[in-house]
Amino acid sequence: MGRRFSKRKNAPPRKERDPNATYIELKKENEKLEEYYKAQQIMSDEEWPIFWEHLKVTLPTTFRITGTRSHAVEIRDTVKNAFVPHLSNVSVDGVVAGPPRPLAWYPDDLGWHYDVPRTLLKKSKEYAKFHQFLVAETEVGNISRQEAVSMIPPLLLDVQPGHWVMDMCAAPGSKTAQIIEMVHANEQHKVVPDGLILANDADYRRSHMLIHQTKRLQSPCLMVTNHDASMMPSLKLAPNKAGDVVPFEFDRVLADVPCSGDATLRKNPMVWLNWTHGGAMGLHQTQVSILQRGVQMLKVGGRIVYSTCSFNPMENEAVVAEMLNRANGTLELVDVSNELPQLKRRPGLSSWKVFTKEGQMVEKMEDVPEDAKGKFYSSMWAPKNAGELHLDRWHVGSASLRIYPHLQDTGGFFVAVLKKTAPYVVPNSTRPATEKPAAAESSETKETKEEQTEKTVAVEEESAVAGDKHKLDSPAGEASEETAKKPRMSRAERFGAPGPKEEPFLFLDAKNPDVELFSKFYGLDVDFPKDQFLVRSEGEKNKTIYFVSEAVKSILQSEEIHRLKVVNTGVRTFIRQDSNTPAECSFRVHSEGIAMMRQFVSDDARVMAVQLKEVITLLQSPYPKISEFPEEMQARLTALPTGCCIFEFDPELEKNKDEPNPRWEGQGITGFVKGKLVFPVWKAQVSFNMLLNKQERRSLAMRLGVDCVDSPHVVEGGAKGTVAKAAAAAVEGESPSEDSSMAEDGAEGSDEVLAEETAEIPTTMSPSTLSIITPVDSTAFATVQISSSAQVQAAVERAHKAQKAWKTVPLKQRVDLARRFLDTLGHRKDELAKELTMQMGRPLRYTPGEIKGTQDRGKYMVDVAEEALKDVEINEPGLEGKFKRFIRKEPVGVVLIVAPWNYPYLSSLNGVLPSIIAGNAVILKHSSQTPLCGERFAQAWTEAGLPDDVFQCIHMSHADTESLVGNPLINYVNFTGSVDGGHQIQKAASGKFIATGLELGGKDPAYVRPDCDLKYTVETLVDGSFFNSGQCCCAIERIYVHADVYDAFVDAFVKEVKNYRLGNPLDPETTLGPMVKAKAAEFVRDQIAEAVKQGAKAHIEPSLFPADKVGTPYMAPQVLTEVTHKMRVMTEESFGPVVGIMKVASDEEAIQLMNDSDFGLSASIWTADAEAALAIGDQIETGTWFMNRCDYLDPALAWVGVKDSGRGCTLSKFGYDQVTRLKSFHLKLSTA
Repeated sequence: MGRRFSKRKNAPPRKERDPNATYIELKKENEKLEEYYKAQQIMSDEEWPIFWEHLKVTLPTTFRITGTRSHAVEIRDTVKNAFVPHLSNVSVDGVVAGPPRPLAWYPDDLGWHYDVPRTLLKKSKEYAKFHQFLVAETEVGNISRQEAVSMIPPLLLDVQPGHWVMDMCAAPGSKTAQIIEMVHANEQHKVVPDGLILANDADYRRSHMLIHQTKRLQSPCLMVTNHDASMMPSLKLAPNKAGDVVPFEFDRVLADVPCSGDATLRKNPMVWLNWTHGGAMGLHQTQVSILQRGVQMLKVGGRIVYSTCSFNPMENEAVVAEMLNRANGTLELVDVSNELPQLKRRPGLSSWKVFTKEGQMVEKMEDVPEDAKGKFYSSMWAPKNAGELHLDRWHVGSASLRIYPHLQDTGGFFVAVLKKTAPYVVPNSTRPATEKPAAAESSETKETKEEQTEKTVAVEEESAVAGDKHKLDSPAGEASEETAKKPRMSRAERFGAPGPKEEPFLFLDAKNPDVELFSKFYGLDVDFPKDQFLVRSEGEKNKTIYFVSEAVKSILQSEEIHRLKVVNTGVRTFIRQDSNTPAECSFRVHSEGIAMMRQFVSDDARVMAVQLKEVITLLQSPYPKISEFPEEMQARLTALPTGCCIFEFDPELEKNKDEPNPRWEGQGITGFVKGKLVFPVWKAQVSFNMLLNKQERRSLAMRLGVDCVDSPHVVEGGAKGTVAKAAAAAVEGESPSEDSSMAEDGAEGSDEVLAEETAEIPTTMSPSTLSIITPVDSTAFATVQISSSAQVQAAVERAHKAQKAWKTVPLKQRVDLARRFLDTLGHRKDELAKELTMQMGRPLRYTPGEIKGTQDRGKYMVDVAEEALKDVEINEPGLEGKFKRFIRKEPVGVVLIVAPWNYPYLSSLNGVLPSIIAGNAVILKHSSQTPLCGERFAQAWTEAGLPDDVFQCIHMSHADTESLVGNPLINYVNFTGSVDGGHQIQKAASGKFIATGLELGGKDPAYVRPDCDLKYTVETLVDGSFFNSGQCCCAIERIYVHADVYDAFVDAFVKEVKNYRLGNPLDPETTLGPMVKAKAAEFVRDQIAEAVKQGAKAHIEPSLFPADKVGTPYMAPQVLTEVTHKMRVMTEESFGPVVGIMKVASDEEAIQLMNDSDFGLSASIWTADAEAALAIGDQIETGTWFMNRCDYLDPALAWVGVKDSGRGCTLSKFGYDQVTRLKSFHLKLSTA
């Protein structure tokens, strides 16, 4: 796939590279950044040097001891008494480090920090032991790694037990964890936790990181959702047990909004390199929108905390000031000077300056240059009443506070605490028409008659959309309190980020046989609310049983729950465990829920007190037999019926023993375990198994001071060892492993690795999820859920139904909506570009070009839509008034588009945009390498106002994709990929009469004639060969050069290639990134090696490119001469950074060689003779013929291929012909 955007138009010239040069450490300087904040006068001139130097020092490590656990104080005292005394003034190789220190301002000494070089961590036994302890406790949730300033907003939120709290932008979840701790702060014996923590994030994959970070706290009050925070939906809730309908409002709201992040310089050094004046401009209005929606959903009397990790007043005080002015007295800043008294802070600003992206200061909105007004809002400037808002009222208390790094050795942060004093009504227009950005103006459309009567379920919710998101179904400024006789279509997707459809939440009746079974078996207390159990899949057998609070249940049972995209909720309490040996109860207690459930389980049922010896036996043996336990216990254990039981260990019973701890000097025999422990155990016929996952086992063993084996089904010995142990378990009676259940629930299905707030990258290994392995560093970058076969079928059925209504929408409205879709993509260019780089490895300096190119290409296709789709009138002289004859282009129905990874936005657009405009419904199956691009398409269509299910992005398996091609509801398939893939698509579709559009491979040639502009030709062909690491189906892979200029061409070509810089694609200096996978690079290396063995000459020494490394996706470019068509590198598609150059003696020889290929996508000639170019072009077997150009898609021209390059057409007005069918109308008007 080529691209329309210019590759090097705005890029700096390539620099000559010194092959012996070495990379130097990033320079922590940015003149623009320094000038900008000096101009803001955020502090005195005397204080500035101290502040500026602190920004250049790496942050210390911070961690927080979770406060809801009964042993939080135990963990704290362990750190204080067992580690700190041994870590004072530790020295290794002359490097000295002090001990961990409590954060002075964090309550109860539960927050800590330490600053230790990595070398010391590795070499110091004392610190290595401490680090080992931290890792173990972090894995089980007793300790949370979190930046210090990140802990402040939840503390100032003042959460009380039982509160309803919303965290609007919650991922990765560290702040949410603090909130959970506060809601659970006063748990009492045999009292079910109540309250609600709604943790939301707009990014589906980040919401799963959020689940991982918070599930260790085991709260039935937690609900994770996936919505644009500025468009959180309102619901009518189900009545509670008292019969009262509680409004969907919150006692506390945390709005820790997306921001430019320039206060994170100490942990994100790339900010030094990437900071620009425009970084905050595109976020300001989004931040206002999120804060406003939070205020709307806040109860009167409730508190909302607004925070950013930015120093920029445009993101901080400007947002708060705008919200206070909109609130018109219903909102006030809260004085929090008496809260966290040890926290050093500075007051907010009451005045600040606004700059253009070019760094030009502008005093007011009217002074903004005309061509830039679309990017500014009047709320970016300090309001005239800034003094009245008390943003800087330091003399009466801290209302909004700025945290600077040099004050207490932290990162930077801004926090404002506000209280809602009266109901807030969004103004009819939150922005005068004269101030609308140009992009917003172009996206507005008039309401249709149906839209004018749309039912408003919640006035505030609709107002949020109208005020800040330029609601697309009503003109800006028009009141949204309209009522209707009937509601319009469901808008669930419009309020949530698109993603996989989640499994339902189905509550079990208290009389359900399964509930009665485990309630009786475990002796559950009669007062326990058994009607709050739920499952997440419909089937004959309930597999995983969850428990939720009453508040969560009231939300899930709302008739409007479809409006809320719930990703996860509930604590796993019981798991069905089928066994070869019949058990009285097939449900075992899950380790996640045991702490909560133990207090409601009868002591006489399945609870057994154990001693330290038994605990150690379970930790140190995979499946200990009863004979391995102490003799005094064997009779009791033998008498236990098969099934799950609960072991309870009380260290108080061991305290009189004088035995020293084998690992922890100075500790008793139970090590750091001071409080009572409970854990589930499975009893088979003759053996036991501790039902803790490997992290929990390691943590427990660490604190006891003993060694342990990992959970039996998860061993480092590989599959063979796993199978062997599993087989042994089966013989013993199938003792399950807690790790084996980590992915057993189809609704959740992920076993994510630990990730800190500074590394929010989950990986999943569940069959129902897909990990994206980034070529940047070959780690898991993100995770998406794979839809099941049933979900795929349901999606195509919804698409089929939605298309029937969509095709009746007038063409002009479909065209207008498509323009809004393109505008939405453009507004997110920077965000999408970086995400694209991470997914497929193209250098970040180039990926914004694909988003811009997608917009440009889309705008052309939109502009020609009406011409392409209009009726073809048939008029003949003499038949006027007698007949009306015309040919109409009707949509085909449901279009399946299978998109590639190498140009994921441009390729998708080729099929998606004309299909939607023509009146079709679209199902997009994106590449498994770039699935997030499909999700971004879905988000943009949703924000543009596309009806539900007209466009769906579905992640599915290859088998389900092949099955979907043959589905009778699919009417057209557009596929971009390999030749083999095209054959599979064609075969799958062969059972029905539908068309397929296939854009397949290429081996595109170029012919260089003697009369070419040599310098221009060399530069352009190098770019056409190596852009995107050669991963373009229309990249130049064969060059035929006339003998008269051959030597000069080759010399200049090789010299130009050596100027490339291979490296990390996030580095702005990188001009050649990695290939998409190591396997792809290996394929190209094999081609090159084989060609050299057959006599080809390689001109590029890989050592010139230090990042080149065999076994990785990083591969140096290569230029081959003395090649022939007997070599694979000249006949087989390479799809990588290699090109072969051959000498030819004449036009005729060049024509023959160019046509000697199985492919025919595009070809080019480089000459000053246009007539010769046309004459030769007529003889070339290709879809597109270029003169003095290559690797470029003009949307006005049909994009086609011949031979194995595929069939069908995209782009131009003819691209619409593929997704429409002709229908002839023949009307005889007169029968006289």
